[in-house]
Amino acid sequence: PPIALGEPLPAIEIATPIVRPLELPPAEPATGRPAFILHAEAPRFVLSPEIKDEWLIKGAPEMVWEDNSTYVIERQVDPRAVPSTFTALIGRQAALFDDKGGRCVATVGELSSTLMVVEDFQDKPDTASERKDAWGYGEPALVARVDSIEGGCEGTLVAAVIIDAETAPDEINRAPVSALDATSDLAIAANKAFISTPEYAATQAEFVKEGGKAAWHGTDAVAVSLVGDATRGIAFVSTSVGGCGDFEASLTAAYEVRDGVLGSRIAVPSDAQVADLVAATDANGDGVPELFITRWFWNTSVWTSSTDGFTVTPGAEVVAHVCPC
Repeated sequence: PPIALGEPLPAIEIATPIVRPLELPPAEPATGRPAFILHAEAPRFVLSPEIKDEWLIKGAPEMVWEDNSTYVIERQVDPRAVPSTFTALIGRQAALFDDKGGRCVATVGELSSTLMVVEDFQDKPDTASERKDAWGYGEPALVARVDSIEGGCEGTLVAAVIIDAETAPDEINRAPVSALDATSDLAIAANKAFISTPEYAATQAEFVKEGGKAAWHGTDAVAVSLVGDATRGIAFVSTSVGGCGDFEASLTAAYEVRDGVLGSRIAVPSDAQVADLVAATDANGDGVPELFITRWFWNTSVWTSSTDGFTVTPGAEVVAHVCPC
């Protein structure tokens, strides 16, 4: 039976985990480049989470969008100084995904550098000096304007695949992402596998060493998300707790799902965080997702599946002047 959250853990004999590549090779994706969408009144493709100072045109950042306590400040870049890897994307089409399951098409517009700032106890960066200070706090991203949006996106744009000339936008399929009911057989099996991992046991031991007496994540939910479907998909199990002086830990594991049954564990980088799976792609519609876009608080990352497990690439970082406690 599943272990109720908050109850003391019984002694568990930890076996050596089976961590191996996907049993079936991942689908060959349609040619394209994943990109996050920085949502604002005028949305931007995030092409790189880093930018070099020599790409920027001198001048103070300008406020380009604000909504309650969220501000977007931006500086212009010199296209002649930016590598052709990025300038070659201008004018290409992209398949876009929103947070309501919608899908649409847009064109990559002109380049700039953008920083999104989240405030909750500081003043709005109204002056050039304040915007300059805010710019220095974080990591500005190289972005491109999202132009000529067409199609069925009604929600907040979250991710895109910028495609090559040989690929049509409708070749980029979206894979379903769903949160599993905690009482479902698949979620129970995933939770059981999760608490049987050596990483979970090590975290529990550290928690006990610091005086903890129950499960290290307490009553906080262990989330199970399914990418794809129960016939052929991937289950992510994750939880995170603490900070602000309390015990702090987070853990993510991933497992193959075949015909409704939890299968082998898939290798995940030890520092990877999954708080919110916002989109996934299945390029050829065979049910094997190749790309996952995740969000961790105000930061994002791309997970690319391969025969060796997952590669995680940082995406857009948002500077948050908020108190996390």
